[in-house]
Amino acid sequence: MKYLLYRESDGLVVSISDIIPTITEGYRVATSDQFKPGDEFTYTIYVNGIDENGNVTSSAMIRQRGLIQEQINQLQVENNQLKQDILILMDALATVYEEILNMQGGTV
Repeated sequence: MKYLLYRESDGLVVSISDIIPTITEGYRVATSDQFKPGDEFTYTIYVNGIDENGNVTSSAMIRQRGLIQEQINQLQVENNQLKQDILILMDALATVYEEILNMQGGTV
């Protein structure tokens, strides 16, 4: 049994988990065996109906592979840029540290 956290206003599933999620205002939880964690990243999923026990009785899925792949690619570009920025900052920090030691008459 999986727990689907969905937006109450339109039924959009925002997360799927193996444990009962924390429910915030404007959201509800339904249960289903049709989905697995991670499906919410591959598909846009809507809960259209639930029974009296909170089980999903009707849902819709739309594959969103193109959008997700584009977002993954953008995150990889950003991640690589951040790694480069960190290396530049570490180099600058080492230079400043060396200058401080030299001003104090120390050695590196």
